[in-house]
This record gives sequence, structure tokens and C-alpha cells, in this order.
Amino acid sequence: MVCNECAFSFFNDPLMIGIVLASVAVAAASLFMMLRKSTPLNMRVLLVYVNVFAILFPFVYYLFFNGCKALFSGCSSLMPTLYLLGITGMLSAIIGSLAAPVLFVYSKSFSARPLEDRHLAGFVSSEAERMGIKPPAVYLVDQSRPVAFSFSSIRPAIFLSVGLLDLLKRRESEAVLLHELMHIKRGAPFVKFSAFFARLFSPVSLFTSFRHELSEEEAMADEFAARRQGTRSYIDSAKASVDEYSYFENILKGGVK
Repeated sequence: MVCNECAFSFFNDPLMIGIVLASVAVAAASLFMMLRKSTPLNMRVLLVYVNVFAILFPFVYYLFFNGCKALFSGCSSLMPTLYLLGITGMLSAIIGSLAAPVLFVYSKSFSARPLEDRHLAGFVSSEAERMGIKPPAVYLVDQSRPVAFSFSSIRPAIFLSVGLLDLLKRRESEAVLLHELMHIKRGAPFVKFSAFFARLFSPVSLFTSFRHELSEEEAMADEFAARRQGTRSYIDSAKASVDEYSYFENILKGGVK
């Protein structure tokens, strides 16, 4: 009964309804702006977080409202409501900025250790300095499947799997590292994370997945690696080796007949 009474008092308050409707309007407007082709990529990424915030906000606000009603008798007045609005907004922002990264890292579920190959580690450091970016940490993932990815957060990092280094030749591995360094320089890992973030918390992914932008980023990273090495042969052969591995892996799993 208490929960029913709280819900009734919440949805019977015009101010509360107005706050919920405003949040829905912000979510709809941010989605509309993201779907416009003329919206720049950096603005679209920002709008992902605006959209998620607007979707989360009414639920968090409702929970706070119930607690507030239970503790304070004057919570329906304007000033306490504005105060509650600020607290709820900060909590929603924390959920958006901290919860999603934790889930992202958890979804990878790997064990990584610093790369012990001094040549490749030194290569990354020197190339990063040449590009004018902070040298990322390089980690080795204990995984047989050939994978490489990077993060461009407070401390940038590149992750290479054991399987990738076993599969590729030295120059091919360097091409992959150059590819990931360009991603870090351009902030592409943040765009990838934002797409993952949207899939977790927002229906945005039903309408846009940043697939076109990410394809362009991949092409630019490949082009940078080819230009730096003076040939496309190493980055192309590295990708071909990974694709061939994936093809035969699917055959073994029965995915390709």
C-alpha cells in the first residue's frame, strides 16, 4: 500500500509529471539530433550521453522522490523539489559515467599483463611521441584468438592477444600497433565505447550504431599505418591473416558449411 500511495502522490503532482515529460522530450530531441546526417560525430557522441541521462533520470528521480516523501513532509514544495532535482541529476550522471565503463570492462572478462616484448613496447612509445600523444600502456591478453583494441581514457592503453602476436610477423604487428595508435589519437575508442554504452542503456542503438563512422575510422587508421610504413602490404596482410583465422575458426565450430 505504501508503494501504491507513493506512486499515486508522484503521478498526481503536476510538477513531477512536468519533470518526467521534460526528460522524455530531451531524450526524443537528442535521438532526433543523432539521426540527422549533418550532426558532427563529436556532437553525436555527446548526444548519446544526453539521451542516456534523460532516459535514466525519471527512474532515479522517482526512487529519490519516494525516499524523500518518507523522510520529509514538505517534499512536494518547489524548493525541496529543485534540491532533489539536482541530487538526482548528479546521481544519474554518475550512473552514466561510471557504471557503463565498469560493465564494458567486465564484458571483456580477460586477464592481461604488461607486454614484455621490449621491441614492440619501445616501438609504441617512440611512435606515440612522434605523433604527439601520451605513450599508451601496452598489455598482452591471454587469449588464443587474434584481437587488438585500445582505450583512450585518462591513461590510454593498447591490448594485444597472445594469439595475435603468434599469428603475425613483426612488421605486421607494428602495423596493427600503428593502427591502434591512430585510433587513440583520434579518440575512436571513445566512440566505440559510446556505441556500447548506448546498446546497454538506450534504444538509440536501434536507430544508429555509428557503423558508418567507425568504418571510416578503421579506414583512416589503416591508411595511417600504410603511410607510416611506406606500404599497405603489412596492414593488409595482418588483416588477411586475422580474417583467415576467423574463417577457419568458424568452420571448426560448424558456423560455415
